[in-house]
Order: sequence, then C-alpha cells, then structure tokens
Amino acid sequence: MRPAVQYIPIATTVLALAFFVVLLKRWRQRGGPHLLWFAVGALTYAAGTITESVTTLFGWNEGVFRAWYITGALMAEHRSRRARCTCTPPGAWLTASRSRSSSPS
Repeated sequence: MRPAVQYIPIATTVLALAFFVVLLKRWRQRGGPHLLWFAVGALTYAAGTITESVTTLFGWNEGVFRAWYITGALMAEHRSRRARCTCTPPGAWLTASRSRSSSPS
C-alpha cells in the first residue's frame, strides 16, 4: 500500500478544478481579464497535478512526464507572464526599474 502523502496530487487536482469553476463563474458575472487569467492559471495547475495523479495511480510513464513538463513548466510560466502584463499598468515596471537604477549604490 502506498503512503497517504502520495495521494495529495489527487486531492489538489479536485480542489484546483473546483476553484477553476468558481473563478470562471465569477469572471462571467463581473468580467475583467484578471479573473479570466486567474481561472486559466487554476486550470493549468489542475492539468499539472492531474499528471502527478496519473503517476501515483499507474506509475511513471514518459508521456505523462512530458505532459507534466508542458503543463507545469511551459504553460504556467506563460500564463504568469501574461497575467503580469494584464494586471500591471503600462510603464509601471519601466518606472520602477528606472528608480532602482538611478538610486545611489
């Protein structure tokens, strides 16, 4: 029998999918790109944890590992960059980086 800790990805998949549904409903009610990207992030997280769940239930597989890498490493990073671009006012990062670089060291 497997240790209980190996079943955590199954629970996190269920919670992430439930959170995705809640966020999607809220986005439909209120709108706003931040809620949509937050929902996409929860779905991406669920996709990553479901691959870990499959590994727990059926063992390691190269195809599952590739899916985990794509969902976790590539899609999550792209989503987080997109969310930063959507939620940050234009020029805010440029202003912040200029103030840091012009301060005396």
